[in-house]
Amino acid sequence: MFIKGDLMSSNIKNLVELLDSTTLEVSSKTALVFGSKSIIYQQLNDSSRQLASALFELGVRRGDKVGLWLPNCPEFVYSFFAILRLGATVVPINTMLKREEARYVVEDSLSKILICSVDKSSDSENILSRINTLKHLIFLPKPKSNKIAFDFNDLINTHKKFKEKIEIKEDDLAEVVYTSGTTGKPKGACLSHKNLISNIKDCTQVIKCSKKDSTICILPLFHSFSSTVCMLMPLYKGAKIVIMRSVRPFKRVVRAILKNRVTIFAGVPSLYKILGETKIPLFKRILNVF
Repeated sequence: MFIKGDLMSSNIKNLVELLDSTTLEVSSKTALVFGSKSIIYQQLNDSSRQLASALFELGVRRGDKVGLWLPNCPEFVYSFFAILRLGATVVPINTMLKREEARYVVEDSLSKILICSVDKSSDSENILSRINTLKHLIFLPKPKSNKIAFDFNDLINTHKKFKEKIEIKEDDLAEVVYTSGTTGKPKGACLSHKNLISNIKDCTQVIKCSKKDSTICILPLFHSFSSTVCMLMPLYKGAKIVIMRSVRPFKRVVRAILKNRVTIFAGVPSLYKILGETKIPLFKRILNVF
């Protein structure tokens, strides 16, 4: 079975093939959990294909950049793979950036479309009016009063699955991740499909994840560590991903860990400190901590 094999020794050359292969093997298994919503692998794949059709209709082509200014949510995952399916490149944007900081990333990356949450609508409209290379906005969800943007869910619901096979080479760009810019202007780090597949392979050498595991995603998906360890690696292995929009209130995180029998927790020292101070014996449930 493919999922039990070695990623680098397989015929998988890009991340789209990775998702398609996993879906083929575990189509009816839960892929994402978000609050009370549960999404199986086939639904994840189908939604990403439907969004890909919408993006293609809006003019996204191989090599184009698409900005992704979303918090942790299933739609982030749909968007990520929809963009890649067209041979385009994901530009994840830190949700904590202020308007001018986000504008710089959109302009510098030459992003053609910006997908963002409704709380970013005012800032993104301002950015659209000032950048010629930015053509469209997609909101999740779109405010009823807005007439210039597209609604994320409407685009999925009104489009058929994208079935055209776009050639995606292993050296093609998958992501442009911007640095924090502590020593000057932020710089876009270019990551190819091969880079990310190599990272996934390395992760699996340290984290013994399988399709029986349940992982929790608390760290922001716009960050390269979280997108690799909390999204791409579990999806490759056919595991379940419990997506948390925020670490606060932490009691909600605790409930999600217990309810979903989370076995893999990827965090940072401050999170582990909070876990260590809780009175609930969480680590009896968490088998792998990374």
